[in-house]
Amino acid sequence: MSEPDEPNYRVLKIVVTILGIAILAMTGVIIATAINRMGDSVVDDVPREPAPVAAETPAPVMPAPPVGSSWTLVLLPDGTGEIVESAVSGTVLRVVTENAGTDRRIHLIDMRTGRRIGEVRAQ
Repeated sequence: MSEPDEPNYRVLKIVVTILGIAILAMTGVIIATAINRMGDSVVDDVPREPAPVAAETPAPVMPAPPVGSSWTLVLLPDGTGEIVESAVSGTVLRVVTENAGTDRRIHLIDMRTGRRIGEVRAQ
């Protein structure tokens, strides 16, 4: 009687060995990446002094319009324009004005103080 042929597992053993080495290598790469990312953060025991801020001249306070007139006189002193849109976000009033259909400006006004925070000309 002849014995049955034993299957050859040599190729399977090589594949399993290569995959095992690849799993170990990728695990090492993941651990090394995690260590590098944690090592980049530096914590100072003494906080740094903040950089000095250049003193800005405060914007002039916009006078409120006389009773019975509108803010258009204040935002558009020449009187040839209109307020297109206005919105409030927190304590900032945003007013969009349009002058002669072409010159559009966005005015930012601090509602607590009445000071003009900024003005942007839209294209």
